[in-house]
Amino acid sequence: CNMMCNPCFMDANQVGYVHELTLDEVKQILDDSISFKPRRQMSVQYSGGEPTMSPHFLEACRYAKDIGYYGVQAASNGLRFALEPEFAFQAKEAGLELVYFQFDGVSNIANSHRHISNLFDAKLMAIENLSAAGIDITPVTTVVNTVNDAQVGPIFQFMIDNCDRMSSVSFQPVSFTGRDEGISDEDRRRQRYTISHLAHELQRYSDGRID
Repeated sequence: CNMMCNPCFMDANQVGYVHELTLDEVKQILDDSISFKPRRQMSVQYSGGEPTMSPHFLEACRYAKDIGYYGVQAASNGLRFALEPEFAFQAKEAGLELVYFQFDGVSNIANSHRHISNLFDAKLMAIENLSAAGIDITPVTTVVNTVNDAQVGPIFQFMIDNCDRMSSVSFQPVSFTGRDEGISDEDRRRQRYTISHLAHELQRYSDGRID
């Protein structure tokens, strides 16, 4: 991965080694999955770590489309799409249709826990480049109490203001796994955030318009 985030579902970059699938292994997984009968409308989502860092990412997208996957997605922090505008167009041409887009808040300060000073600026660049390439974007917000819980309402408003480029947002209450599995009980209680918290915050922020 090209970031070192807490929280993270995985433990990328910190166990001393990285196991990367070969392209042949990726193809075998895709072949096996789509062989099941009866066949549904199969979709695949590449994740990581950061899947766009893989040298096989574009070919893996292309192969999935070629053998009949209905949808091809990637769970991404968006940095490569921000830094390399042409990469978004290459990914679209290869078959990428949707980016499940890490999105923690609507300012650089609100993203400071990711330890990149201008991360929100980079997110805006990624959104611009992905939208220009015709790739759908679903922002995904991992909500951590005392870290970015105050961003729920502003993110919701950001989605309304940018509904021409993004049609939905996924709020995910934090799950302390991967890089965070060793968190203390005290911090777990302090940072815990639930769907009920989310519902109450959206109701409060919208002055009751969302119930």
